Amino acid sequence: MATIISIINQKGGVGKTTTTVNLGASLAALEKRVLLVGNDTQCGLAASFGLAKNSRRMGLYNVFMGEAYLEEAIRKTALEYLDVVTCNVLIQEEEARLEEHVRTNLQFQKNALKSVAGRYDYVFIDCPPSMGPLTISGLIAADSFLTPVQCELFSISTVGRVSRTAKMVKDKYNPALKIAGFLLTMVNPRASLTEKIIEQFRAMLRDKVYQTIIPRDERLSEIPHHGRPIIMFDISSPGAQAYLRLAAEILAKNE
Repeated sequence: MATIISIINQKGGVGKTTTTVNLGASLAALEKRVLLVGNDTQCGLAASFGLAKNSRRMGLYNVFMGEAYLEEAIRKTALEYLDVVTCNVLIQEEEARLEEHVRTNLQFQKNALKSVAGRYDYVFIDCPPSMGPLTISGLIAADSFLTPVQCELFSISTVGRVSRTAKMVKDKYNPALKIAGFLLTMVNPRASLTEKIIEQFRAMLRDKVYQTIIPRDERLSEIPHHGRPIIMFDISSPGAQAYLRLAAEILAKNE
């Protein structure tokens, strides 16, 4: 049965989709069966695999609206062990309809994933930059959550809201929910405060912070252009190597 991990942070631009795509691809390269699920209506997961809007006709929206089974929305990728379910919301009205449906059916995703979880080792849910219904749904469906945190001083304050939301979900809906870890992203080793910020995060969160840190790497921002995870077009880049190390760290923890 799959280990299900939601990737969450209420702040945008911290590397949630980047982490979902590249961690999933790195685990797939290690021959772990992985499913990526796009709960974010910005559809970044689709762009990361080169899926144009007109090829998103069957996706998570159809599943939530009862128009398709989750199995029907799964797409293969160029990596043998990696599959995706994209969030195929195209217009604002669909987004509003989806969020309202999820709000009144918070357990739906958890039940839907049960039908396919047996064929995967890991499922990662890419959540939107908010603590709204799609993130709550992802947390209810998950065994644990992973939070990418940009390596900047003000980012420390985001940890509190994530933790409070996760505690609410744990208390009300999912008593088994755990912290997978906090991941420092966009780390610039040349910045004067970098070492101090990393020390503060580790002092505050201790073993909940991954040893692996994700460097600021322009190649990671090129993923939508290439339509592929970074290991498929520049495996020697710092970003690719960091996500491979993160995959190994997660395997060591879980297995």
